[in-house]
Amino acid sequence: MVEDINVILSKDRDAIIIIAGDHGAYLTGNCRGQADPNDKSKNNITQFADTHGLFIAVRWPDNDYKDFDQFNTIQDLFLSVIAYMSQDKTPLSFMSQEKICHYKDCASVDGTLLTGKHKGRNLFDAIQDYPLEVYQP
Repeated sequence: MVEDINVILSKDRDAIIIIAGDHGAYLTGNCRGQADPNDKSKNNITQFADTHGLFIAVRWPDNDYKDFDQFNTIQDLFLSVIAYMSQDKTPLSFMSQEKICHYKDCASVDGTLLTGKHKGRNLFDAIQDYPLEVYQP
């Protein structure tokens, strides 16, 4: 990955480089068997955190990005990039405002839990109450 980044920068020092995943750094259950919404053992707050988590790194070309680096979801990242490239903050007004739900658990886009026994707490603070689940094949 370092080599890829160096090649990009050797061609264009002003490139915006985005490295992204569709969930956090660790995915409980390794995505196996999550298709059954009736299996309550697979639908818990730690899996919600895994799928709600954002693994992302952005290399902006200069230090003038802070007003545009405002995203909470991968989808919103593109609005940030468009706003930065156009130097127009209007696209930022279209960022996600709705809640995100995973089965019975819901959170706002900033990660504040809206339902359940952890209502009002940040999702990533609440999962610290649970032991890390290790996937065993």
